[in-house]
Amino acid sequence: MNKHILLYIHLIIVSLWVLTSCSLEDERDLCCSRNIMHYTFFYAGEDKFNEVVSTMEYFLFDEHGSFINKLNSYKNNLSYVSLDSLSPGKYTLIGLANRDNTISLEEKPEAGLQRFSLTVNKWTQGQQTFESAPPIYWSSTDFEIKHGEQNTFKSSMNHIHSSLRIRIEWESIPPFSDGYYFTLTGVGHSVAMNANGAQQYDGFTFPKVKYAKGTAYVKATLRQMTLEERIISLRYTNDHIPIFRLWHKDTPITPPINLSRAFKQWKWFPDKATIQDYGIRMLIRSNGKIEVHQEMGTNVNDWIDGGTIGF
Repeated sequence: MNKHILLYIHLIIVSLWVLTSCSLEDERDLCCSRNIMHYTFFYAGEDKFNEVVSTMEYFLFDEHGSFINKLNSYKNNLSYVSLDSLSPGKYTLIGLANRDNTISLEEKPEAGLQRFSLTVNKWTQGQQTFESAPPIYWSSTDFEIKHGEQNTFKSSMNHIHSSLRIRIEWESIPPFSDGYYFTLTGVGHSVAMNANGAQQYDGFTFPKVKYAKGTAYVKATLRQMTLEERIISLRYTNDHIPIFRLWHKDTPITPPINLSRAFKQWKWFPDKATIQDYGIRMLIRSNGKIEVHQEMGTNVNDWIDGGTIGF
């Protein structure tokens, strides 16, 4: 055969190989894997995974709950994990998003799936106060790898934290220019990483939270005569709603404010909230009385109708 023809055929083969080959390092080449886990987080009908997730960890367990190892995502694509290295069998994959140095694994995965848990652990001011946590997302997915089959498994992340935005204003001039902080007492201190006994609501799963006497806190900076900060902790339940207090250094400015009264009046039921994102505004009157109002969003400029609660 003419060597020019042979060269031409060789070039065609090489070109086809280049066009059809793929790399697991390229997030566009998901076709490379026969078995894939795809993570999502749907809110208001849209997948918000890439908007809310900044880091991911993936913990793999066998069907008996024994820890196997941690898996890695595709480069630059936290929502996909290849399962091609797994032998046929049944597994559980735990996905955990946004863990930072304020969160540690209370029981490490080596202890087994049923004991695996995380805790808020960056303690300050003694052993009863910890910093506001990051927004944490979690999922537990059971799946089975079958010999010779190709599957795309789905896993939906769950919102396992609660966010409380607090805005404080004074009727007169604030008493201090700095040194303020907020506390929430009675928030969850640790949460299970397995789905046993988890709460199910509206297609989401919320693992069990352990409640303690610990207190979450966040520093608050006075801006334009107003304090406004957000405290993020583990999820509330209808029976576990925290107590708020405003402090200046070591001196309390407000009495303990039991937020369960406000939640009940405003019909805020944490057990039926797939996303716990709350906002309240407090007005401290010149006579020391405190009015608490609900705030539905960051763009609300006026008090929201729904009842004023006095303290």
